[in-house]
Amino acid sequence: MSGQPLPVSGPDDRLSSDRLDSWKEIASYLGRDVRTVQRWERNEGLPVNRHLHQVQHTVYASKRKIDTWINERRISSEPPAPAPVPLSVTTRRSLAVLPFENLSGDGEQEYFSDGLTEEMVVQLGPPAAG
Repeated sequence: MSGQPLPVSGPDDRLSSDRLDSWKEIASYLGRDVRTVQRWERNEGLPVNRHLHQVQHTVYASKRKIDTWINERRISSEPPAPAPVPLSVTTRRSLAVLPFENLSGDGEQEYFSDGLTEEMVVQLGPPAAG
């Protein structure tokens, strides 16, 4: 031990290290130009706070909030999942006609069930051209 007191960091020290106190500091932190950062604040919701004074205002921002804003933008910039393809008017539709079964037990009536199946196909007609 050197006998020197250790520095005590209070809440003010923690807050000041997270705080950016001007447009220049915010721009430097983001690696951008001041005008770009101001445009992001105006158009894209970059979290910047203002202290209002009588003549002008001063700006400040939190590094933590800016980092969160950047991460949210990265997530939302991923391409969206493809939308399901809606059925169009030209989608072809089909209908299956299953053969009728002869339930009479009389083999000579088989022609009747075959005739009903054929008549259904003729009445339904070919599918309309799409």
